Amino acid sequence: MACSGTEFGTTYKPRVTLAAVGSAPTRCASAEFTSERLGSGVMLVGVRGEIDLFSAPGFRDYVCTRISPEGQFILDMSKVDFIGTAGLSVLDTVHATNVRDGRTWAMICGRPVYRLLRAAGQESSFPCFASVDSALGAWHGRTA
Repeated sequence: MACSGTEFGTTYKPRVTLAAVGSAPTRCASAEFTSERLGSGVMLVGVRGEIDLFSAPGFRDYVCTRISPEGQFILDMSKVDFIGTAGLSVLDTVHATNVRDGRTWAMICGRPVYRLLRAAGQESSFPCFASVDSALGAWHGRTA
């Protein structure tokens, strides 16, 4: 499934008001989302709180509107306290979208995210890094 506002044939309205890049955080149910541009072409999206059945649609909408056709994308999940299977579905969508479009992306995994990926047998399916710096360093190492 691509990033969109239609799921299972039902159209829904986003639960978040999308903030401009680098502006105040956007809250959705029990989660908070932020975004900022790091240098040329790198978008950093931060997620804090709980990604569950209620916040997953807002999480998907927020992240999918921040993915740019050009440039690189980092999803910082290091401040997520809980993530359920609805969040895993969003991560699958984000990963598929980035792979399909040939975009370089990375995910910063905190313990709850890594535990879910491990439980689902998908810990090696995503480009996980320990920090934003390590993701940027890995990208720089490939292009140097």
